[in-house]
Amino acid sequence: MMNVSERQKMETINTPYDDTFRTLLQDCPELVVPLINELFGTNYTGREVVVSNENEIFLRNPEGKKEKRVTDSNLTLISLKGISKR
Repeated sequence: MMNVSERQKMETINTPYDDTFRTLLQDCPELVVPLINELFGTNYTGREVVVSNENEIFLRNPEGKKEKRVTDSNLTLISLKGISKR
């Protein structure tokens, strides 16, 4: 079982891959769909909307105190097939 300082250290470690993906998601969302297609063997068209969701949540620890937890990137792809702009 990890003590508090070990857990805090683990929560603050970012890798270059985490930083790169977050930058890609924020600055070049049009590249996210081709990357997902390549990684997961999917066939999204590229016309989907990429929505970046919150990646910070708050949990109560066993002592009842709130702890902030930062997750990996969290995104949603929304297909606009059949939806027209008015």
